[in-house]
Amino acid sequence: MTRTVFVVGARASKEARLPVGSELRALIASAVEIRYERGRQKGGSIEIGDVIQTCVPNPKECLNAAAKIRSAMPLAISIDNFLDAHNEDKSIELVGKLAIVRTILQAERDSILWPVSTRPDRLDFQVLSSTWYNRFWQLLTENCRLSGLEQRLQRVALVVFNYDRCIETFLLHAIQTYYHVSHEHAVSLLGKLQIFHPYGSIGQLAFDAEEGVPFGADLQGDRLLSAALRIKTFTEGTDEDSSEISLIRLLVAGASTLVFLGFAYHRLNVQLILPTPSGNKMDNNNLIIGTAKGLSQTDVETIRADLYWRTGSRRIALNKAQNCSDLFDEYFRSLALP
Repeated sequence: MTRTVFVVGARASKEARLPVGSELRALIASAVEIRYERGRQKGGSIEIGDVIQTCVPNPKECLNAAAKIRSAMPLAISIDNFLDAHNEDKSIELVGKLAIVRTILQAERDSILWPVSTRPDRLDFQVLSSTWYNRFWQLLTENCRLSGLEQRLQRVALVVFNYDRCIETFLLHAIQTYYHVSHEHAVSLLGKLQIFHPYGSIGQLAFDAEEGVPFGADLQGDRLLSAALRIKTFTEGTDEDSSEISLIRLLVAGASTLVFLGFAYHRLNVQLILPTPSGNKMDNNNLIIGTAKGLSQTDVETIRADLYWRTGSRRIALNKAQNCSDLFDEYFRSLALP
């Protein structure tokens, strides 16, 4: 089956007003700035502090880990890179994951994908009209009736490096609104679309299941800890016995079109989905396009050369002037789905 694979990075969520880069590192540092005065917590996330004090066997080690994370965040490329550098320190790993979950859930609540208060079961799609989410939906549903949506969704796959559930939330509401179907029907249809989170996510998106985590949920105690344990480090994400990495790599290598959206092309992440060639090269006529906003021209050329080495494709277009919605505007016809 001809398939288009979208590789989604943090800057894609930026269009929904989620924090990225230095903003996210600062929020994580603030969340773990846990201190006490006269036995009462005065700084950092109260929820994380509560988990450390009541739900883990080594609270002192976790508090020390929190201090290490806070002081190192200005030096880190990302929290993921920092956790990978300390992959043998289980306290740093746990506290880092707690901070990721707490920060991302708050960011989901602050995003423009948070349902409007007057219609908690619907999104305000007018607010999203200038984002790539709307353009992605238009690409998915061009000349597509409800009866053909399942087959259309099967021609697309998403590899999402973000922990948030922005894409899933948008698509679930979009299916209900555009095709006038029930929540249950929309959930069933969305299940036909392959969505992979190599580093895990906050949790399965759900509104009523006990084990599900609603978009922007306020998790505490054991539920916050459980969500943190679903997050994966780079080492865990590339463990073939406990992740979907083999399937992801086969999917990416077999894509007829590969699209990078808001992706920073960090070496760890590129290596995760496109390891050294060794027989997994794409067809050299397959199309690879991607955003590269904020990158220098020198870095863009370096990334293009690396992608060519890893894929063998001679059709690689990276544009440092485009954001995600711009990419859809320029390549809408090229990305048209059969």
